[in-house]
Amino acid sequence: MTVFVPVQVPEHLVLDVYRFIADRDGTPALNASPKNDEARDWTLEELTLLAESDATSVQLMAKVLTILLEAAPDPLSIDEVGAKVEMEGLTVQKTFGAASRWMKNRFGGDIRWPINWSGETHWYLNEHNAAIWKQIIG
Repeated sequence: MTVFVPVQVPEHLVLDVYRFIADRDGTPALNASPKNDEARDWTLEELTLLAESDATSVQLMAKVLTILLEAAPDPLSIDEVGAKVEMEGLTVQKTFGAASRWMKNRFGGDIRWPINWSGETHWYLNEHNAAIWKQIIG
């Protein structure tokens, strides 16, 4: 039986701690975000499926894609994105854990986001995903 203890962790290191535990534990860190090198170009079909989903976490990701599209090519901090959707930035990021599970079930286990990272706390859309998302939302 695993015993859990409360541990104080600086907010900016929470995801690193999740990743460390997942690596040691051998389980996927579903609430941890993909690293920058794990983002990928999405197809029109994949982004359309995302846009049409009624899953709450996926709808949030769609809103974030639109916010990032409006800012493209500049990255936005997670807190700036959070403010635009009226949530804490870290809460948005954690909610994407459920979106990652949604992706895993539809894209052959691939959970790489259409969102790229700039440093530890900023997101942006690459040119490819921005062009396709713009086409989808008009």
